[in-house]
Amino acid sequence: IRRRDKAHAAGSLSQIDGGNHTTHLQRAGRRGLTTRQRAIYGAEDAGHQLGELWFDSDLTQELEKSMIQWLSNWHKAHPLVLGCPRAELTGGGLPHMDKRAVEALVQDLLAREILVSQGPRVRLQTFSVRLSAAQEDRLLQLEASIEGMGCATPKLDELLAQDPDLIPLLMNRGQLQRVGDRLVHTRSLQALTREVVSFFDRNSVMGPAEFKAITGLSRRHAIPLLEWLDAQGITIRRDNSRVLKTP
Repeated sequence: IRRRDKAHAAGSLSQIDGGNHTTHLQRAGRRGLTTRQRAIYGAEDAGHQLGELWFDSDLTQELEKSMIQWLSNWHKAHPLVLGCPRAELTGGGLPHMDKRAVEALVQDLLAREILVSQGPRVRLQTFSVRLSAAQEDRLLQLEASIEGMGCATPKLDELLAQDPDLIPLLMNRGQLQRVGDRLVHTRSLQALTREVVSFFDRNSVMGPAEFKAITGLSRRHAIPLLEWLDAQGITIRRDNSRVLKTP
């Protein structure tokens, strides 16, 4: 054993003999200790719990700083994305750590409003997307163009090819929604919903022909929209037709 390691081990034993049981948590490092291990070592009054494991309190603060720095770097690499996918944050923010402990750390940062959750994404509370004037103009043009298509929009990959940065931003903001393999503006879907509900004010069943008459859409556009209406709880499929879902 190297002399330095011997000295470190001797120092740790001296601290333990002196009643400082946090040494066990410090030596455990990012592996942490289980509640049972913590009790065996007599360290019940020490440490910070993350998930099912206990960590040294000073280390926990370092882990928080590492997580925040990782996310800050992620924002710099993705300046037009509203937040990092939560699964990516928990998987990459603190690698080689127990995933439940990392998730508990993220949850703690969210509770303290250091991080903000937006659906499946997480961002720093201090982060916001900042667009240049040219990007703002381009964003408005894209949105207006897609909304002008109504529900007969191109496929997702075709729209992404137009602008791989701003199209995801419109999606993340909730202005575009995925319907099958296409993106449709939220206001177009709201208008479609109103038309369908209005149809059921006068009819009990809506078949493919009636839906085409309402929307003027071809089969390739109609089928994903009918499935979207089912998924939203607006309609229920019965055989090849739809009925209005009642509360």
